[in-house]
Amino acid sequence: MLKVFKKETENRTFYYTDIQIRKGFNQRIWINKLDNIKELDGALWLKFPVSGCRLEKGKTGLILKQGDKNLFMFCAEAGYKGRSKIERVDTYGHPADIYKFYINNKVDTISEAVLVLTTTDKIKVQWERSGRLHGYHPSGTTILHVDTTEENIYGITFEDLERLKSILGGKR
Repeated sequence: MLKVFKKETENRTFYYTDIQIRKGFNQRIWINKLDNIKELDGALWLKFPVSGCRLEKGKTGLILKQGDKNLFMFCAEAGYKGRSKIERVDTYGHPADIYKFYINNKVDTISEAVLVLTTTDKIKVQWERSGRLHGYHPSGTTILHVDTTEENIYGITFEDLERLKSILGGKR
């Protein structure tokens, strides 16, 4: 989830979130599709995945509107004083717009995240992380589905998954 902020003018209310594209540069996303905004502990949050949407370039950032695509978000949370990296994103052959960004949620900790706008109903993300992980896995592959289910396979790469798929004859 991404934190959502509200900007009110005399006759309208606007909702937006900011993502850090690189150090010192934020990308603002204005939100016209309000059904994925949830209130939790007095704050507003954008809940993912967002289905039936599109992202358009506006004058002062991107605009999230009604559409025919799905918007996924994945963050590889780094350990204390660590870093994380999104190694690869697979949209199963469907075209996609991919926006990488960073979340600084702890002192000296930088987590890489990704927004993926695509027509498919699932995506696969390969990631790795460092820092004090307290027993959590340093790498893995996560499959996100549009129905909010998530599959995590730790310590395995896309290539390993492809080999397993060919051995088992399954489709994933």
